[in-house]
Amino acid sequence: MEDIFKRAAQLGLEIKYWNAFGELRAVSPEVLAKLVDALAPADAPGQSQIVRGSCEASVAPAQAYQGDAAARRRMWALAVQLYGIRSRRNWGHGDFSDLLALIDLAADVGAAGIGLNPLHALFDDRAELASPYSPNSRLFLNPLYTDVEALPEFPGPQVAGVQRDIERLRDQRLVDYERVARVKARALKLAHENFLRGGNTERRRAFDRFRAQRGTTLARFACFELLRRRFAGPWWDWPQQWRTADAQSLERLRADEGPAVEFFEFVQWAAHEQLERCRARCAERRLPIGLYLDVAVGVRNDGFDAWCDQKAIVSGVAIGAPPDELNRGGQNWGLAAFNPIALEMQQFEPFRRMLRASMQYSGAVRLDHVLGLQRLYLIPHRVPASEGTYIRCPFEALLAVTALTSVEQKCIVIGEDLGTVPEKFRETLASWGVWSYQVMLFERTAGGGFVRPESYREQALLRLPRTICRRLRPGGKDGISPSSRRSPSTPARAANSGSARSRRCARRSDSAASRHRRPVSLLRSRATWPTLRRDWWSYQSRTCCAYSTRPTCRERSMSIRIGGTGCPSMWKICASSLACWRSRTSCDRRAAAHPALECCGRRCLTPPPENSARHNCLMCSNYTDFYRCG
Repeated sequence: MEDIFKRAAQLGLEIKYWNAFGELRAVSPEVLAKLVDALAPADAPGQSQIVRGSCEASVAPAQAYQGDAAARRRMWALAVQLYGIRSRRNWGHGDFSDLLALIDLAADVGAAGIGLNPLHALFDDRAELASPYSPNSRLFLNPLYTDVEALPEFPGPQVAGVQRDIERLRDQRLVDYERVARVKARALKLAHENFLRGGNTERRRAFDRFRAQRGTTLARFACFELLRRRFAGPWWDWPQQWRTADAQSLERLRADEGPAVEFFEFVQWAAHEQLERCRARCAERRLPIGLYLDVAVGVRNDGFDAWCDQKAIVSGVAIGAPPDELNRGGQNWGLAAFNPIALEMQQFEPFRRMLRASMQYSGAVRLDHVLGLQRLYLIPHRVPASEGTYIRCPFEALLAVTALTSVEQKCIVIGEDLGTVPEKFRETLASWGVWSYQVMLFERTAGGGFVRPESYREQALLRLPRTICRRLRPGGKDGISPSSRRSPSTPARAANSGSARSRRCARRSDSAASRHRRPVSLLRSRATWPTLRRDWWSYQSRTCCAYSTRPTCRERSMSIRIGGTGCPSMWKICASSLACWRSRTSCDRRAAAHPALECCGRRCLTPPPENSARHNCLMCSNYTDFYRCG
């Protein structure tokens, strides 16, 4: 028993840890034994040669890349889920040609860049595995983003026999991943066949250069994609010779299945060329940031990354989070992560390679769950999420590699540092030049109000709610000012709401009793103005939102519309529960005061969805408007 605790401590596993409830939790010996078996390498870990400020061969810079020194101190960017973009020309799934159009739009309206979901390669032929945060590989791209019609080798939808399928996909209200993948695979195979038969010399040379640049990793990925379509189940259930990326076996596969293997290399080359064109367009349009890409925290256990480098990825273990107030049973994300011990033995090369794969296209990347650079919560397979434990990672060495790669690629690094943050963690990130990630709705004072702008960290990315973004345009003070003309994404009625309406709604009534005689605008009531002024000061001054009144229930009720009467986002406050709301009590008391209000027991911050009486809590819904309920 003592041996397993000693061995676990040597590997950096925490045999005890303080949980979110202030309790010292002891990890069971059985769980430690499973984690030791999964983590322990054959040899002892070596010391990193990348030491901050050292004189070794690889010396990290003092900080990560901080962007162009001549750029504005405050910038803003558009954020989109690329797969959800609709256009008259795409195939029911956003693609890189849509991204080119978005780049031009961003440049026209003064944005500094475009933030995107992870573009990692998925199991694109399995529609149920469509999450961009659960990738097959973080080293390659998702081919569903390829604009097939932009390939010179593609003869067109009519010739390929996919025109009718494309029309059906464009008419779909939701993305039909399965059909999109099937139609694009057929079109890409036709393009590849034409490329093999009559590709021009320049295109063939460019393809050969791409293959040489990506080397054996690309060849292994192409073999893996062929093998996973041939065999059912995860790679550890394949025939023995294919369970590892053995070089000789893969060479024989390539000799036997040359065109089939080359097809997957061709698909990656097509995606790379189009995304590289997007990067070049950002530079051409002088976007200070350009593309801002997300990097997922882990990969699928049955994906390429876990198969290709089985020493660097922990097998038989998933990452997640321990129990907390939001999830009493803990969280199992079903993802595999790097083995910190193996990373040190390999001089962090797998980690560096993963960063380069995204940084080569972008001006900024966001590392999902950057807390994992310091420690990871590991859960053995078939063990409840609440029974896992932490492993300590070589934090400073990983930050050094991140800074070094950031400077090499001229790419800003943003760390998603939300959650239970260890002491001095953000200060350490800041010292290495890694920017913080702040969500406006989470940034609150002890009293529940929103913090003032000077409270935000200087080197940080701030995520704004959609309702605010609807009314912002570039220019003016600090690069943000109210929109005075209709933008392509602004409804006509919202654009026509002038400043006179805002000034009229901003006047306060001298009589607090008027609230009891008729429905009034929330801003016109003296009793509620101080709370609004304290909590929502920035929204009126930055967006000049128009507030209108409309009775919505039999009681004396008040409603607010943001962006004018054309905006669908509306929040209702019943006057009978106003006093309880102003006292900032818990949702339990407000719900008791007004039975129509429901939530998960935490403080409600968001409005109900349309045509619903339910008020949703920020912690248990996806609505990101900035209101406080009842």
